[in-house]
Amino acid sequence: MDCTPELADRLYRLEDLVNDRSRERHVYWLLVVAAVMLLWALMVGITGGFVLAAGGLRLSSRGTRNVMIGFSLAVALAWAIAPSGRRWPALSQAWARLAGPVDAAVASWDARMLHRMADVLAAAVIVAVVVLGVTKGAFVVGGSDSYGYVSQAHLWATGTLRVEPPLAGQRPDGLSNAALTPLGYRLAPDEQSFVPTYAPGFPMLAAVFERVGGPGAVFYVMPLLAGVTVAATYLLGIAVAGRAVGLLAAVLMALSPAFLFQLTHAPMSDIVAACWWTLTLVLLPRASPTSSLFMGICAAAAILTRPNLVPLALVPGGWLLWDVVKNQISRQSMIRLALYASGPIAASLIIAGLNRYWYGSATASGYGALAGELFRWEFLWPNLVNYSRSMLSTQTPAIVLAALAPFLVRSSLVTTYAVFVVVMYLCYAVYLPMEAWWGLRFFLPAFPIVMVFLSIAVVHGAALVPLAPRVLWPIVIAALIVSQTRVFIRETNVLDSTGEQRFARIGRYIADALPPQAVVFASMHSGSATYYSGRVTVRYDALQPEQFTTVVRDFQRLGRPAFLLLDTFEGEDFARRFGAAGSLGTLDVRASKLVPSVELYQVR
Repeated sequence: MDCTPELADRLYRLEDLVNDRSRERHVYWLLVVAAVMLLWALMVGITGGFVLAAGGLRLSSRGTRNVMIGFSLAVALAWAIAPSGRRWPALSQAWARLAGPVDAAVASWDARMLHRMADVLAAAVIVAVVVLGVTKGAFVVGGSDSYGYVSQAHLWATGTLRVEPPLAGQRPDGLSNAALTPLGYRLAPDEQSFVPTYAPGFPMLAAVFERVGGPGAVFYVMPLLAGVTVAATYLLGIAVAGRAVGLLAAVLMALSPAFLFQLTHAPMSDIVAACWWTLTLVLLPRASPTSSLFMGICAAAAILTRPNLVPLALVPGGWLLWDVVKNQISRQSMIRLALYASGPIAASLIIAGLNRYWYGSATASGYGALAGELFRWEFLWPNLVNYSRSMLSTQTPAIVLAALAPFLVRSSLVTTYAVFVVVMYLCYAVYLPMEAWWGLRFFLPAFPIVMVFLSIAVVHGAALVPLAPRVLWPIVIAALIVSQTRVFIRETNVLDSTGEQRFARIGRYIADALPPQAVVFASMHSGSATYYSGRVTVRYDALQPEQFTTVVRDFQRLGRPAFLLLDTFEGEDFARRFGAAGSLGTLDVRASKLVPSVELYQVR
């Protein structure tokens, strides 16, 4: 039977319809595979990897790379086989059929229950951070910074802000007070005593812990304030964009490699500064005068901790000043501004007074000359490169999404927080370059805002995705970020602080093995050896090349045996300056076995 053109056209259309429906079924099942891959990636991100064994079958997944490749291939193949001319509608319909019930189910959940769930999960993250800091923290005095902070805390606890050099009247001729000044301290202007190099904020707080719980209590400051920082990050996220943003920001902050590195290593002031500034920003949108007073106190503590970050105090001050102008100079807004400003002003006056007492001038610094040495314009580009590379490697490339937050949540508060991040960067933009990724520790005060902004991009950005389920997209993306961050933490041994333990181990060995009248020549260990052993230490790097042998002989005539303590990386520099350590004395083999990374010699 002949086929009329009309019949042929209908048959062709029917065939196309059958083919299109067949293709749509294939598209649907390919998207099922893609969904399975997403859930797989989510599980890996949450657990950090898993191993499933059943009989002789073993399934292992440690990362999300291969899983996401499978996801991408499934989506690409679905796109390729979708009906020509209506690929996007076909994929959208198939995905909505697959994932739409998830959005409907979540929409039926009770909002109060979700809020309570977020609070409980945030509390669990906060407790986990504190426990991690207590159980994995180094809890030792290490190099210059940690010794400077911990020993200064003892000075504040005992009310002694200057230290008299040891060996008064019993030292070799020509041995200066500078050689008896350990790292973390510098000579006072009269050169008759030495004074702290570092800012007083952290030691002041640690001194309170020491007075309450003894010298060992100072090591609990960082874990506790780390928990407060994560809690404040959660509250910051809630204030800006709700509990979902706050919870994700708290998780991202708790897993930040720079944050964890500082938490688990010897005490330093970076987490302390981050804690005080984050609390300041949390209190900023609260309208009561009491909140402004406490905001000023927190800002004052932050300035005492890191005086070079005093420009940050202008950002909350600008917000409050704008509130004064906006409210036509109302009495309440003026009171709020005055209460806040009293904190930074008081802190600045305290710093000026201490600088004058310690260094001879209100504008002097424990670091010596700043402009031209620590801060130089030629450092601008290297810092931009180093810090950008470090952020991308430690926080994953997803960190660039944080820049979208001010466009997704438009408010004066978000703008103010963005300005805070910019000012934070400018404070270190021309500072001495640091290539190591942990140089990001300087920027920890800005990290809570950055994590909140990234969380805004993930949570609110999901609303822009035309595909359901919009509820799961933020969870999946967050899980991928968390997974990759954990890979960095594992591969770079972020939580491994065993290297810090060498300071304590060799210091305690000296206390047990060396006579009380021994003198230890050291540089990197000059503070920690004093802290743990109580022995007199002499900075060999403060001696002239021809002076070393003479000083050692004079000490021996005074009945004080001399020892030389070197970290392994110091050996080459010492040999260039004074000659090979082995030619000057006898290596203590027991010490080398106990602490392989240091060398202890008895100088003959």
